[in-house]
Order: sequence, then C-alpha cells, then structure tokens
Amino acid sequence: MKSYSKTKKKTTAIAEPMAQYGLKADVHELIDRINDSSILSLLHAIATRFIDTKEPTITLTAAEKKAVDAALKSVKAGRTHSHENVMARMRKKHPALVK
Repeated sequence: MKSYSKTKKKTTAIAEPMAQYGLKADVHELIDRINDSSILSLLHAIATRFIDTKEPTITLTAAEKKAVDAALKSVKAGRTHSHENVMARMRKKHPALVK
C-alpha cells in the first residue's frame, strides 16, 4: 500500500501538468502490479467508459438513485462510521485480510 499513499499525495496537485504526468505514471505502475483479471477487467471498463467523454456522466437506474438518495440522507442525519472504527471491526472480523 506504500504506492497508494504516494499516489494520494500527488492528487492534491492535479491541476499542474507535471503532477498529472506523475499521477499517470503512478497509476500505470499500480496497474502493472495487478495480477487479478477481474480487477483488470473492471479498470478496463471504467477507462473505456470515460476515455472519450469530456464530462463523464453516469446514468443511474431508479433503484440506484433511490439507494444513493437514502445514503445521502443517512449521512446528513449523522449515521456514519469513522474509518478507524470500520477498520478496527474489519481487523477483528477478517484478520488475515486487513493488516
């Protein structure tokens, strides 16, 4: 995960052309390290969908829109969990998967 934190820092300067170049290089490096074909297929689908679109749009089904609206309502009502809390629960439930 060291590469992720490196990439995350560079996203703050995305407006700068050189930073965007560095971010692309980091993304390439991360993709090169993926050996799971299902993840590669997902990344391919995402890139293919947005590559030729100047302003990417996502069309939601009625059920998806309802779920997003319900989630946003929950957030506004304060029904959220901190990252630390979720990670602690995941470590407890799946110690082999979460370090």
